[in-house]
Amino acid sequence: MLSNESNWFLSANFEGEDLTSRFIKKGIWEKNTSDKYDDMVNTIQVGDRVALKVTHNQKENIPFDYKGKIVSVMEIKATGVVIKNYNNGKKISVKWSKTDLNKNWYFFTYMRSIWKVEQNSKNWMCDALLDFTFNDKPQDINRFKNEPYWKSRLNSKGKILCENEIFEVLNILGGEAQLSSIQDEIQKRNRLEMIRVNPDWRAVVRFTLQRFSSDSKSFAHGEDLFYRKSFSSDIWGLRDLDMEKIELYSKEHFFSEVYMKTSKYDEIVKLLKEKRSIIIKGAPGVGKSYIADRLVFSLLGEKNKNRVEIVKLNEYFSEQNRLNGNAEKNYNDFLLTEGCFLAFSQKAVEDTGNDYYFIIDGINRENLNTIMGDLILLFKRETHNNQFKRQKKISVENFYIPENIYILGMMDTADKSMLLLDQTLQRHFNFVELEPAFNCEGFVRYIDSKKNVKLNQLVQQVQKLNLEIEKDQSLGNGFRIGHNHFCNINNVSEGDLLMITTFGIFPKLEEYWSNEETRLQDWKRNLYETIK
Repeated sequence: MLSNESNWFLSANFEGEDLTSRFIKKGIWEKNTSDKYDDMVNTIQVGDRVALKVTHNQKENIPFDYKGKIVSVMEIKATGVVIKNYNNGKKISVKWSKTDLNKNWYFFTYMRSIWKVEQNSKNWMCDALLDFTFNDKPQDINRFKNEPYWKSRLNSKGKILCENEIFEVLNILGGEAQLSSIQDEIQKRNRLEMIRVNPDWRAVVRFTLQRFSSDSKSFAHGEDLFYRKSFSSDIWGLRDLDMEKIELYSKEHFFSEVYMKTSKYDEIVKLLKEKRSIIIKGAPGVGKSYIADRLVFSLLGEKNKNRVEIVKLNEYFSEQNRLNGNAEKNYNDFLLTEGCFLAFSQKAVEDTGNDYYFIIDGINRENLNTIMGDLILLFKRETHNNQFKRQKKISVENFYIPENIYILGMMDTADKSMLLLDQTLQRHFNFVELEPAFNCEGFVRYIDSKKNVKLNQLVQQVQKLNLEIEKDQSLGNGFRIGHNHFCNINNVSEGDLLMITTFGIFPKLEEYWSNEETRLQDWKRNLYETIK
């Protein structure tokens, strides 16, 4: 029997280094960067099963006959059960049980660092993978070899099919890429004969993608291998044939997950609908990033990620810099020309009957003039009469922001670099400030439900600490400690409370009062004594 818990295959390899031994020794799994998978990490639940994996391609020393062709291999390094999620998008604690597996699974693999696999009566391969990983059931290699995709590769008489090469290249590129990137990677691999004999091979790749794809992730036709992100973009991805239904999401769902007063929710929604571009700012730990997509889903009425784009500004900029390999490049209007905003805007233009939401996380962490250029001048749209608004095809030369796009920026008020940026942003955005929700009715009920005296005392002490931070002329409201440090605690223990203080609160106080040692140590002692 397969477990009803969720199952996660997590990469053990980051930046070329196998971290299996470190993860097992520390009883954890973590990724060292923030990216689009942060929210997925936060959905991992206590009790879920996890497996450490390393995925690669292999041609030699395969334990079955595949006629010398390349096979995708996923090494299962260890398995365990989740015992804690830190809800920071990066780290979980794991009770590793089988730590010396090193067994290989073939064909049905996944290159990305996080892969959720559920028991699936419509996809026997998912069930087979779970049985192989967690129940030590051998893989039925012959059944996989006879699947149409791998059977066509096996019987291709040495000739690699274009659609198969695109499939492998998209796996290498993380499942989604620009057409030009797909073509460049195919050329670099140089495995297709047509590259050497057909000067128009790039066009063949494009036609193959079109022949085996549907436009957008949200629907599929038959057995399409690929999707196109929007009708006019050149961004293509691997089709997920077992597509999940879009989950409904209401205002009530929002309040079941977020500690916020109804009046604050109504204020944010009213301002966003009126101005279309706002910034939600607040101290670290008030849940800005956690709230953003849930707020948007509550407005959409469903968890439709096709109409939401989230960009973590500083990390996106740094990653693109690395990929382009040229830090000296002129990145004027970077977000528009090289980011996803242009393609996202085009998608909105083609779907005027629906609203779209663009979320910029960490809007104050980079040089806005470098990344956004003149784009920021368009954000205050009620005063902007753009001559291009009747056009259905958006480009850099005739760019405008469609009326059905709403923009939310997330700002950390404890970032001391924001003082000058704040003056720039105030000219283009309307601000809403999130307060620590210690007095919110939902949060009070949550704390009371834990029935833990020390937890209650620590919460009260942090509220007193916030009063002192608020009165400090060098700090103020924006530097208060947020309530999120206390969220998602299951069975409250002294260890949990020590983790909150030592790793959540103390680092901030050390930064705030680095030149006030007595004050710093007094507050550390106060908090420690509260939970001892």
